[in-house]
Amino acid sequence: MSAVGAVSAEAASSLNIIRDDCTAAGGQITSRPYAGYYCTLPDGTTQPIT
Repeated sequence: MSAVGAVSAEAASSLNIIRDDCTAAGGQITSRPYAGYYCTLPDGTTQPIT
């Protein structure tokens, strides 16, 4: 498994993700009004950022 795949798999199993893990997995950090920041991963899933 590649490093990106490992981070993505770990991110998907976790409820929250940190900014560094998001960008390391190729994700994009986005903000949502009144909901804080989220990481959108390449597979289309989103995780709240802690």
